[in-house]
Amino acid sequence: MRNLEHSKLIYFLSALPSEEVALFRDYLHSPIFNEKEEPRRLFDYVVSECLKRPPREIEDEKAMQAIWPGKKVDSKRLDKVKNTLMNLLVAFWEFQHWQRKPAAGRVNLLHRLNELGDESYFDQYYRKIKTDLERLPGLDVDVFQAKFSLEFARMHHEHAHATRSTDNNLAATRAAMEKFIHGYVLKVAVLIANQQHIVGAEMPPWIETHVTNLALPEVAEEPLLEIYFHLYHTMAPSATLPQLRRLKDLLLHHAGSFSQHEAFDLHTGTINNFGRFGKRAQVDVMEDVFALYQSLIESVVKPTGRGLNRSHFKNIVLLGARLKKFEWVEEFLQAGAAWLEGEDQAATIDYNQGVLYFYNRQYAKAERFLNRVMADVKDVFYAYDARLYLLMCFYETNDTVGMESLVHSFRMLLERNDRISEQHKNNYLAFIRVFRKALGTPPNDQLRMEQLRTEVEQLTLNVGRVWLLEKIAATVHG
Repeated sequence: MRNLEHSKLIYFLSALPSEEVALFRDYLHSPIFNEKEEPRRLFDYVVSECLKRPPREIEDEKAMQAIWPGKKVDSKRLDKVKNTLMNLLVAFWEFQHWQRKPAAGRVNLLHRLNELGDESYFDQYYRKIKTDLERLPGLDVDVFQAKFSLEFARMHHEHAHATRSTDNNLAATRAAMEKFIHGYVLKVAVLIANQQHIVGAEMPPWIETHVTNLALPEVAEEPLLEIYFHLYHTMAPSATLPQLRRLKDLLLHHAGSFSQHEAFDLHTGTINNFGRFGKRAQVDVMEDVFALYQSLIESVVKPTGRGLNRSHFKNIVLLGARLKKFEWVEEFLQAGAAWLEGEDQAATIDYNQGVLYFYNRQYAKAERFLNRVMADVKDVFYAYDARLYLLMCFYETNDTVGMESLVHSFRMLLERNDRISEQHKNNYLAFIRVFRKALGTPPNDQLRMEQLRTEVEQLTLNVGRVWLLEKIAATVHG
């Protein structure tokens, strides 16, 4: 007779700690998870007999009598019940670990299967887990932990196999594990460094030490690792323009090698690093940032239909318009309505259409769209920014009456509005004050023009500040 103890089922059940045996019994007796009586009887028999006696004493015949007492049963029926109980055991493990930590639950199961040495189950669940994790957002700490555990378990599995392999590929497997660990630590370092900018998160010392000791030559042959290497280092105040441009070039070339979630986060992270550097070093990086936005649209947004928030949408239009990429921006606005997230989409499109027409010097069309926004939009900042652009349109068309009327009404609106903070209110009032000074400053008064330029440089409203500086420069040199 065949011995039950040689089966995979006994191998796994014998590895269960006593507390899990009790939990699994409850699981089997719950009608939610199992409605069949035969797996329960087989489990009770295994627990009461197999785990108490030497394995050699357990035979299929005794198991069949425990399940179907007094009946003669074909051994194939026992095989079917064993398979059912095995599947229930795997489902139980998955359920238990998923309850503890959803993002990493199946990975814990994978570790258990790997430790118990079952290659067929390991391969099956590796593929299943990898597929599930790839659907989750890229830059999320819990998901990274799960992905790391998954990949490390796979590499550990390959490492164990390599020690038994006649091909002796152990060194190659160890090198792959080392590269993966570098990549994982770099990704987590990027996450935490980004949180430091937002909420002041602390970098764990071991991660900081690992990244600090990691030299560029160690990742230079792996473009995907090098991207994370530069993304981390360009977050620092010591970042240089060559570093940022190397990061940009790598990302533009290899964007398709990442999952679309991860590619989105890498693009926006790189854009943020360029923005911080440009503001800190007073360097024009518009062309670089616009190229990254174009890559984001082509590699992620178009293929997936993933939405863009209003901030990204507004930045893309403003950069493209300032760089005179008018045809591209027009096409983006026509297609981008389907990608725009949030409410009040019509007003957002109107606002950005007005911005495009302003920079394209089609001021009458710009005024028409901006007036719509000023009247209808629920977002007061869009309504206020629309007024700034209207002021600039009136200036460009020498509409003195329009300028005076809007300056007066805008100032009164700001002074009475309690929906925005004092800081935001003062920023808009400062622009109006400097704008009026610009109107009254004679072009040939170099001293007053220089004083005006200094005041404009201190403005925090980026759009109005850049435009006023351009007007002052044109007046002084014109």
